[in-house]
Amino acid sequence: MRRVLSSVIGGLLSWQAGAELDHRASMSVVQIRAAPGQGRVFYGSGVVVAHTRVATNCHVTREAVKIIAARGPLIYPATEQRADTRHDL
Repeated sequence: MRRVLSSVIGGLLSWQAGAELDHRASMSVVQIRAAPGQGRVFYGSGVVVAHTRVATNCHVTREAVKIIAARGPLIYPATEQRADTRHDL
């Protein structure tokens, strides 16, 4: 009985830790809006990797003249862009 109870508690703790990790990871995901002009907008996702840095796929932003990272109502315009086309980042 002790072994079964320990296994159940361990499983619950693992599930809770996984849920917390999932929640924290989802807070790092932002929507990328890239406007190449002509009234078009390309959408993608990005991951916040530092306080002022977001990583996204290069094919989303490659031709953009304006790039925005958004999370809900919060909108952050990109001020610079760096590319690693070999890795599509």
